[in-house]
Amino acid sequence: MKKNPRRISKKLTLKSVLTVFALFLTSTFAFGPTASAAPTCYTVNNGLLYNANSCTGAIVIDSSATFIVADAFYGSTITSVVIPDSVIGIGAKAFEFIPTLTSVTIGNGVSVIYNNAFFYNANLVNVTIGNSVQSIGEFAFASIPATSITLPASVRTISDYAFRYGSLSTVTIPTDLTSLSSTAFQGNPLTRVTYCGTNTSVLAAIRATIEPYCATNVSPTPSVSASPSPTPTPTKVLAPATLDSLTFKDDGTGTGGKLSWTGKLIDSVLYEGPASTFPGAFSYGVYNSSWNGNLVNLTPDTEYTFKLSVISKDGVGNSKSITVKTEKAGLVVRDLAYWSNWLAENTYASGEAANIYNLLAKFDALKPGTSSTTLKIPTSRVSTASAKSNTLSVCVMSDAATIKSIAKGTCTISYTVVGKSKAPATLVKSFTFKKFAK
Repeated sequence: MKKNPRRISKKLTLKSVLTVFALFLTSTFAFGPTASAAPTCYTVNNGLLYNANSCTGAIVIDSSATFIVADAFYGSTITSVVIPDSVIGIGAKAFEFIPTLTSVTIGNGVSVIYNNAFFYNANLVNVTIGNSVQSIGEFAFASIPATSITLPASVRTISDYAFRYGSLSTVTIPTDLTSLSSTAFQGNPLTRVTYCGTNTSVLAAIRATIEPYCATNVSPTPSVSASPSPTPTPTKVLAPATLDSLTFKDDGTGTGGKLSWTGKLIDSVLYEGPASTFPGAFSYGVYNSSWNGNLVNLTPDTEYTFKLSVISKDGVGNSKSITVKTEKAGLVVRDLAYWSNWLAENTYASGEAANIYNLLAKFDALKPGTSSTTLKIPTSRVSTASAKSNTLSVCVMSDAATIKSIAKGTCTISYTVVGKSKAPATLVKSFTFKKFAK
């Protein structure tokens, strides 16, 4: 038998009525816990911390946060951060590329540190990792100047390039580590890696960089004989990347163009222009591979400042900015062949280019002459398709997927499809309506 729901007593005082009403408002309209009673420079919504890009100085994150989302602090000028035990994960690039950051304390609740979380922080010398971290992602602590680090016993996985091209001279690896990439500590001036476990794959990964060492007072005793500490490696002179030029060429529409650059010893590029103008999965990628320099979603006749930061394989480099004004709005007609090549270069999600191209092809195949007063445009559940009439005296959009004639004549439609990469493709076609809706 079902239990009766709880009922509020009818004998309520005025005070209790007001209290219940206040609780109702709180539960109905609150979208998540606030960061703290005092104003903060970030937002916490249902435990997710984001919108922290304006933060500056020393930051102690409030315990209402349970996860720091990707890019949360990117672009901020914080000098230190203390992450509380309430946080269970740190998103990709959450603290990436913050030159002012010198100290990080990760609480005892974090279990996963995602890719690039603390990547390329040129002054990050103090890192304390809590005792519950199990997984450290790719490039998580790459290119930072900390000279030593002790990983907690909880760590089980250290991914590719996790500490690549840093300044680590000593590292202590947990005995129970199960997966270690051979490139995890690549490029560091290591003089000692302490590991007292027996996992053969971990031992092999360490030996790819340096012979593992086990301190005699650490248990359990390794199955292989401890090796003496190797002779310290001479200090390496780091080669910096340089940017010699940075140029932008408008595509003639004012809505897109190509950013080009030249330089020396460039291994990776970080794009620091408006996020909506970048058609790709990440703003950081291998030079001339993950990103080809094409920009989209620009506003015609508008001034923009684009900035690139580059680093070499040694993890050092510089930046260059360019300020340009896009051309006035122009209509450049593109055919299917053009969009086939363009989509291959500017989309990153699996199957996205083919899906968008198929929608464009279906639109292109619509008959140019029709006896109907309406015309349906192709739509998709995985990409957003929209249309706009360029001849409002002949046809209009009656809804998001229907063109309606309001007079006989030629109707010109701009049909746009955009997917996850936020790289819109537009096909323009004219139709002749023999009838019109009265």
